[in-house]
Amino acid sequence: MTLSDVSTLTVKELLQSRPASAAVLYNHFGASCFECPAAVEETVDFAVRVHEAVPEDFYRDLADALEKPAAAGSVGRTPSDL
Repeated sequence: MTLSDVSTLTVKELLQSRPASAAVLYNHFGASCFECPAAVEETVDFAVRVHEAVPEDFYRDLADALEKPAAAGSVGRTPSDL
């Protein structure tokens, strides 16, 4: 999956398919992102714009997080565990 593919996913789809993205979303959008009803329909690209994140920084951090192997003990964690 490329970053352009990720940008068209909803926030919820990203979290479900790539749990490592949770920390990046938290760092750039805040904790409210995980409970937001819009996460079901809002694309990642739209969320970047709505939350006024710097796209280059967000997508760089996301790429870095998705490239790293999962940390020990992080398997099965959900955004609500953060």
